[in-house]
Amino acid sequence: MRNRVLALAGLLVAAACEPSTVTEARDRLRGDAVDTTVLRVPLADDVFAFDDLGLTRDTTLDDLAAARVNTDSGDILVIGGADFETAVEFERADLNLGDFEDVVRDAFVNRVDITLDFRHAIQQDVELTGAQLGVVELTATGTVPRDPVTNEPEFEVDGAGNPILVPITDPGVPTLTLPAAPPGGTSSKQLTVAADTLIDRLVDLVLDGRRAAILAEGSTTTGPGLPGETVRILFDLVLGLDLTLPDTGVVFDRTEVQDGLDVSAGDADQIAERLIRTVLTGEVLDGTPFGLEVELAYVTGDQTGVDVFALPGAVLLPAVSTDGPPVDATGRVTQAITDTISLAVSGSDVRPLLDSLFTAGLRLRLVPRSSTERRGAIRVTDSVVVRSRLRLEIQRGGGS
Repeated sequence: MRNRVLALAGLLVAAACEPSTVTEARDRLRGDAVDTTVLRVPLADDVFAFDDLGLTRDTTLDDLAAARVNTDSGDILVIGGADFETAVEFERADLNLGDFEDVVRDAFVNRVDITLDFRHAIQQDVELTGAQLGVVELTATGTVPRDPVTNEPEFEVDGAGNPILVPITDPGVPTLTLPAAPPGGTSSKQLTVAADTLIDRLVDLVLDGRRAAILAEGSTTTGPGLPGETVRILFDLVLGLDLTLPDTGVVFDRTEVQDGLDVSAGDADQIAERLIRTVLTGEVLDGTPFGLEVELAYVTGDQTGVDVFALPGAVLLPAVSTDGPPVDATGRVTQAITDTISLAVSGSDVRPLLDSLFTAGLRLRLVPRSSTERRGAIRVTDSVVVRSRLRLEIQRGGGS
């Protein structure tokens, strides 16, 4: 089997034919006998799976597909009765979202947990009062923006204009107590807090190319006479793909250059002229909790770095769409669904696949199931299967 594979965001798009079929079609085009040969060209025939995108299955978030981020604050100076403040900057690479960057930027992430691990070697209890996390957009030099009157950090705000803040406390009380460390040892205490709005804003800033940080602040209380010591906070962020989509949906858009069937210009002209009929069949299996629109386009030659869908002369195949499969009360798919198309394609649309190179573009758009059903939970076991095939019936023989 002569097989040329085009990888698009985990989806394999192939141009393939049996060598004997191509050779036979070429060698007998000018023969005397008149009959028909068939070329079958798969354009797409594989699985787009969320576990191919570097995401993990997270049991702490009900088995959602998730991206995990680990970092730490560095040492924070703790003096009894004093305030503390530390900012941890996040960069694009830290978020580890891979091909899900566009999705997370455009959608709202409903499930984000931050596990804070407080570590210190202070041999007395340390009590944090008024401790909280917020998001700040750092200045160009990396400093925390401050109110010119109060000198307090200028936190990012929500849609109502309120600072986005997450309290850091023990359950049911306004303080957080870190137990004393044993002699010569280290004390560690973990606290997990929900921080969907906070992290959604952080991610939006970072993916928009702006400098952003999580800022932790509060006051500390320790025993009398304790000299300055340090506490370190380790951050473990888990972004679970429980998403609320905008009305316009979110898009995966990929392009790649690939070998064509590489027949000569003369043979390509013969094939194009002798096409009797070309039929496109397409099938999309939607295993996501959203509706789905799939588009495929291709154009002759190497068009690296260009939007294939916007190029003059590009072949835009009709979109295949689904309304979305049934989901349970938590927004998880209970059974994938399939939609198909079958339609005639003009002979000119075949020509780019016969050249030595073509550039293909794949566009997957996840859309809300309805105007009132915009939320869904994606697991790493969820997937999209796309199959698309061109069937070319070619008259051969009859001389030339």
